[in-house]
Amino acid sequence: MVSPSRCVQFLVLGCSSLLAGSVALATPPSLPLGPIGRCADVKAGGSATSAWLTSLAPTCGGDALTSGRLNVNIKLPIGGRVVVSATGAQHLNLYEVYWLPSPSTSFSTAKLVGNFATDCIGNSIDTLVRPISKASDINASTAPRLATMVGTVKGTGMYLVYSRGPYGSDTNGDCRADTYNTTTSPTDTDSSHPLANPAVGSLSSGIQFVSKDIESF
Repeated sequence: MVSPSRCVQFLVLGCSSLLAGSVALATPPSLPLGPIGRCADVKAGGSATSAWLTSLAPTCGGDALTSGRLNVNIKLPIGGRVVVSATGAQHLNLYEVYWLPSPSTSFSTAKLVGNFATDCIGNSIDTLVRPISKASDINASTAPRLATMVGTVKGTGMYLVYSRGPYGSDTNGDCRADTYNTTTSPTDTDSSHPLANPAVGSLSSGIQFVSKDIESF
């Protein structure tokens, strides 16, 4: 059995897999990913997107983040899909990712990309950003290409990440949620039921993480 502290060494989630002792580690993205940081830190300056973010005048959220990266992987078989790796974020939390094309002057042009979820120590569970409406979607085998989600084949911009709150609890100590906050019950054991997490409200408030660089695809 591997201790939770040992799992911190892995950038892309392998934590729950290691603790369970029966599931293989997720394969890390093969290309460098665009770094993301806490909204307040990026807004404070020092990053390529700091001035742009400041001009949008958002209200930032307060979630922690030890490290994170988010960008499109161009290599098959997941080419064109957004890959994520995050460590030290909110535990057992559902996050939602948006793409804001440059040079946008408001959040009205932001496009929904999808979601990712974290484990018991705040590490991303899977490398692919995908729509998540129920817990069983977290490790789904498919994810849409960014071009499909934003309606253009190429572009530049930055990623915005919002929190939709905790999606479940780990009651057996394996670092994975085994009860879920669903529309049926806040302690549901059926991962196929729709999650009850509230939708993201105004995109100008509650931004948790944001790209440090202008990204392209």
